[in-house]
Amino acid sequence: ELGESFRPLIPLWMVRATYGIAITYAVADTIDKARKSYHRSLDCEDDHGMAIRRSIDAGLYTITWQTLASIVVPPFFINRAMAGTRYLLTRF
Repeated sequence: ELGESFRPLIPLWMVRATYGIAITYAVADTIDKARKSYHRSLDCEDDHGMAIRRSIDAGLYTITWQTLASIVVPPFFINRAMAGTRYLLTRF
């Protein structure tokens, strides 16, 4: 979101770097949640197959949520708000 907010003021490589940071965070969070889910399942005496399935479920849920909540939706709305503001400021 930060890169989109400052897009008119900073170089394009910095905007792209903020997306890289957001993607890195989403992947790291996904790995963390999947590993915790796997170990929690084993602690509950689930078999190995069930632990893997729960781990995959947790990972898919997390990466979907993080992608939508951090990488897709907020930057889209910020970009459109900035474009609309820029249009209005240059028009009037």
